[in-house]
Amino acid sequence: MDSKESYWRRQFYFASSIGIFYILILALFGIPLVGTLVVILIKGALDLRYLIMAGGAVGAVLLAWFVYRSLKRLVQRLRRDGTLASQEARHSLLMGKPVEISIFNGMLKFSCGQAPGDTPLALPHTEQALLPEQTGQAPVPGILDQLTRLAELKRTGAIDDEEFNLLKTMLIESSAASHPPAQNDLP
Repeated sequence: MDSKESYWRRQFYFASSIGIFYILILALFGIPLVGTLVVILIKGALDLRYLIMAGGAVGAVLLAWFVYRSLKRLVQRLRRDGTLASQEARHSLLMGKPVEISIFNGMLKFSCGQAPGDTPLALPHTEQALLPEQTGQAPVPGILDQLTRLAELKRTGAIDDEEFNLLKTMLIESSAASHPPAQNDLP
């Protein structure tokens, strides 16, 4: 047992003495070499200062261009997403659905429209046959008059094409729901 311990002890001392030897050699030669390299780099930097400044200017221009391009893409994406969100919110509001917009991960919320428990309201219109009755009194505005008013609103620019089509569809659907076809009308 003692022979094995002494063997490993001798190996350790030998390895440590060789390690210390190499550390001393590196310290004696490496530190002056590193110092010389630093001096040469500083002198080279002073000799090439105009080239270094030109490279820095080119780097700054490239960085500014990259930042500008990234910000431009971000703004375009925000505009596109904002436009899509506003169109979706407008469509939901026109359909009578509530809209909630959340910003900063829910820290700031905006809500508009009816409460979830409320029933959506149909477009106001009066029920009337397509041909007025012969009673001598003025006819109540019907679906044709309302469609004419919608077309006038579209022509004047009060509503856009999407809103016009949505309101027209809602008006026709509500009229069809309020005037179901008679049983004898079906084939």
